Amino acid sequence: MRTEQERPARYIEPRVNIFEEEKRIVLQAELPGVSRENLDIDIEGDRLTITGRRTPEDERVTMVYGERCPYDFRRTFVLGNVIDRDKVNANLKDGVLELVLGKIAKPRARKIEIKAG
Repeated sequence: MRTEQERPARYIEPRVNIFEEEKRIVLQAELPGVSRENLDIDIEGDRLTITGRRTPEDERVTMVYGERCPYDFRRTFVLGNVIDRDKVNANLKDGVLELVLGKIAKPRARKIEIKAG
């Protein structure tokens, strides 16, 4: 019988929900069993990338069968020009990663006074 460690590595794309509010965008990704130490969030140019790995629960034992296998993942999102890259916060709780992306404030319209010459 082949052990679980001999199986090919798994690669997934986590499920996400994205909500837009007036001053922010909220992204929630399902990452059950992933620890903060195995998670990276990067912004490069106009792209936000989430990468990580779920590791075996106990490496001291040989798993004969398992449906909750280790896996690697990567998701990339295009931010566009509405996100303030200095206002990005991340929180991982109960297997859900929540990213709060602050929007860039839109310039307010203003009336321009015309002066006589």
